[in-house]
Amino acid sequence: MHTRTVLIGDSVAGAAAALPHWPGHLTVLWLSAWSWLPAYVIVAAVVPYWLPSGERPSRVFRPLRYTGCAAVATGSAAWALLPWEHGDDPALAESGLLNPLGVTGAEALLPVSLALITVASLGGLASLGVRLRRAEGDERGRLAWVLAGVAGTLLLLAAAQAVPARGSGVLLAASAVPLPVSVVAAIQRYRLWDMETVLRRGLVWALMSAEIALCYTVVVALLGDLLGRSLGAPLVAAAVVAISVAPVHRLLQRGVRRLLYGDAADPYDALGRLGATLETAAAPAARADPAARR
Repeated sequence: MHTRTVLIGDSVAGAAAALPHWPGHLTVLWLSAWSWLPAYVIVAAVVPYWLPSGERPSRVFRPLRYTGCAAVATGSAAWALLPWEHGDDPALAESGLLNPLGVTGAEALLPVSLALITVASLGGLASLGVRLRRAEGDERGRLAWVLAGVAGTLLLLAAAQAVPARGSGVLLAASAVPLPVSVVAAIQRYRLWDMETVLRRGLVWALMSAEIALCYTVVVALLGDLLGRSLGAPLVAAAVVAISVAPVHRLLQRGVRRLLYGDAADPYDALGRLGATLETAAAPAARADPAARR
């Protein structure tokens, strides 16, 4: 498991190793040596058993869920107790610094933790697959998206372990993307966790904030030399922002609703387009009918 090299590399570990008299540098090094692991392992080997509904996994998969928890504990302990001179970070191994809690032989826990992570991760994937097969309707769509996100995360994590340490950084960083993206897609398309209202308001708020900041900055930049940057231009900019807030807010709300809900955001418009489509489709049939009678 060379992932730690990518994560600490020449940042925290390298800086602390270069500054041995920095107060608390050993504590920072020790924390950086193992604190990265729980976040990755929990996402890969524990969270899939609860997603997307939060219900407890079936009796068949509960032991595998406990295996994932054991993988988190075992892996964290292995990296926390590993003597730094036996680690895979060259900067740290060659610094001469010693792990204050290092235990000889702790490296034997690394393959054990890797095996537990592998078993629990595949079990979580299988749990999602079994539930997908049994699900119907929107629940099936939600599970399909979550399953795709978990599978993408696991593939990228496996690829990051298979390539050289210095080349795995991009894959490791990319592994944090598939699951959040799939969850957002499930929220948008299948109302996962009833989060569409929060998502809609959050998008509108973020876009409104960006519009206000951009509008204010542009007006001040354009009129600053003419009206003065301390009073005149800011007042005009504030007036422009105040006037534009309401119409822009309505426009953004309409756009975000259409983005999230499609035609359901404006049923009258959808009905109008449906009527036009039916009229267009009926015209060829009407023209073909006299020909058929002849």
